[in-house]
Amino acid sequence: PSIFPADPGTPCSTPLPLPVLTSTPICPPPPPPPPLPPPAVGTCVEVSVSDVIRQRQAAKKEKLAHCGPSAGTAPAALPSMLEVLKDMNRVKLRSVE
Repeated sequence: PSIFPADPGTPCSTPLPLPVLTSTPICPPPPPPPPLPPPAVGTCVEVSVSDVIRQRQAAKKEKLAHCGPSAGTAPAALPSMLEVLKDMNRVKLRSVE
């Protein structure tokens, strides 16, 4: 019994499947991107940059007022950079062996 259904010189009664020889796997293409949403009608209102800045500043002030005074005292606990660096002239370096 041979592993081939017929000898190479004789015709086969059933055709052999063609071997798939690829060096990389073939993947299907990705799906197309979703369609863009339709533009909203009547909701596009021109707002100037200065109006946007004022709105954001007002929102920031409201947020700070809502948080209370504790939010303003937290950065004060950090030492100032001048205070940290004032004694830099007195630092003496020594060699370490």
